[in-house]
Amino acid sequence: MVLCGNFHDVNFPYLAKYLVENGLTVLIHPVFYELHCNYFSIYRRMRRSPTHFLIAEDHLQIADYFKVLMYPFRTLGRRLVVRKFRNLDLRDIVHEDLNDKQHIAATGVNRIPLFP
Repeated sequence: MVLCGNFHDVNFPYLAKYLVENGLTVLIHPVFYELHCNYFSIYRRMRRSPTHFLIAEDHLQIADYFKVLMYPFRTLGRRLVVRKFRNLDLRDIVHEDLNDKQHIAATGVNRIPLFP
């Protein structure tokens, strides 16, 4: 998506145009990578564009937002059974990773590992 609001596919630049010219309907599912712009302005330009975009956020319902808010509470109470993998005991590694994820979920801050 360039500043004027026209879509430009970097992987298959003329595929959408070719398909439309051959009578097919084309929907573009945008995947943003390292986006350094304002999301709202990009979504606004996508909606105004003559290209048809399939935007996942347009299809979310209130229940979806509620599920996202309740996810940390559902996962904190779960007990994880760690099995041996190729005769290796991975319990310490798994529990350390779970503790880090719970810390991030609770505080929003990632712990910086300190190495001696």
